[in-house]
Amino acid sequence: MTEAMAAAFAAAAARSSATRAGAVSIRRVAIPAATSQAPAQLTGRVDVIWARHRLPVAVFEIDSTVKPRSFQKLKEAASPHKFWIYFGKDVWGFRTFLQKHDPEKEIVPIIVPRTFIPSFDDADGE
Repeated sequence: MTEAMAAAFAAAAARSSATRAGAVSIRRVAIPAATSQAPAQLTGRVDVIWARHRLPVAVFEIDSTVKPRSFQKLKEAASPHKFWIYFGKDVWGFRTFLQKHDPEKEIVPIIVPRTFIPSFDDADGE
């Protein structure tokens, strides 16, 4: 939260607490344009973002190799849910990388088995 946004919320809270008991007051608070910008990601963009009301809910990285840059992108993402989808051969290397670099388990790994074959039979809308 930026200082300008915190000040706007504090001012709104002070105005609403100053109203008398039983009185209802609805006021709109202008939020500066700087707060509407997304947080900067220094390492690049993630592969997929699911958002609600333009706020990220979940972010996804999809890789076939273990890339430290992909891990860093997920760590920097401003989202409560972070998923790393891995479909490569070195599952052991992927797991040990995550265990070493993400001990708090902030990132959820999803490993797609090598035997997975997608089915497109239902593509014609049935």
